[in-house]
Amino acid sequence: MTDLPTDIHQVSVNRVTIGVIISTAILAGSISWSSSRLVSRLDAVEASVEAIQEAMEEAPYARVEDVAEDLDDLWLEVDTLGERLEELTDSVSLLLLLEDRGLPEWPAD
Repeated sequence: MTDLPTDIHQVSVNRVTIGVIISTAILAGSISWSSSRLVSRLDAVEASVEAIQEAMEEAPYARVEDVAEDLDDLWLEVDTLGERLEELTDSVSLLLLLEDRGLPEWPAD
């Protein structure tokens, strides 16, 4: 048991061992630093992708709603125009009928 050092000055470590330990620590630190930067960049890309996906999911639905409302308005206009066209057709038919019978013409406005 006399081989055990009793003072810190008696402890000796080979220089190669110290070099390997320091090299390993530097390599581990470098890998940790690089991987943390990569993870940070991946988080930013993931956030961007999620934002794009949300925008893409909402945009077509909103556009379909707008188009549906526009189509409803358009069909209402078409129905209104159809009714007016029928009224005009009836009026023209009446005028043609009156002309064929030789009835007096409508007064000019």
